[in-house]
Amino acid sequence: MEITQTDRENAKKALKNFKVEKTEEEKFYCMCFSLLSPQTTFKSNLKVMAELRKQEFFRKDMIKATLLKILKPVRFYNNKARCLLELKHKWDDLTEMGVFNTKLDVAFHERCWKTEERRDILVEAIRGLGYKTASMFLRDLGYLDCAIIDTHILKYLNEKLPTTKKEYLRLEQLFNRKAEVMGMTPAELDVVVWMKYSNTPWEKIVY
Repeated sequence: MEITQTDRENAKKALKNFKVEKTEEEKFYCMCFSLLSPQTTFKSNLKVMAELRKQEFFRKDMIKATLLKILKPVRFYNNKARCLLELKHKWDDLTEMGVFNTKLDVAFHERCWKTEERRDILVEAIRGLGYKTASMFLRDLGYLDCAIIDTHILKYLNEKLPTTKKEYLRLEQLFNRKAEVMGMTPAELDVVVWMKYSNTPWEKIVY
């Protein structure tokens, strides 16, 4: 796959949005989006997220029956409703830990978390969150050094879908090494791969 200088420049521009500091509410909805994304179309997810914001899900209590009605456009909406309600219950504690902080130099127990450590904590603490969706969330917070091993990346690597943490991490290391050789961050190579395999012109990309 050929990557031009124009591709590199456009990838950097597309990723600038992730460097903007987010409010706690914005982070919460980013996590909701990540939890709802598995086996759900982007369009359906956006529709549900718009309704969650309209109903002020972050600020107000919501019974499961009401949430189920909102989540019907997504796959496995019953399980995902349980995940979102549990997320709300744990949100304050996780926020206090600093796990959602967007600055890479936040100290925890007198040391800095690596992105991989932060991701492990998220996967362990949040029901329904896997390594791919945790990586999506961290990308939204501006962590550009983790890979989102989705169908486009698998095609690029000519690999099969990972079914274990060990396999996911192996593919991530492989992808990250390719990015390093090209002088790019994993996130930059990711957006270029997505653009190429989805046949989407740069001017239509909202990343």
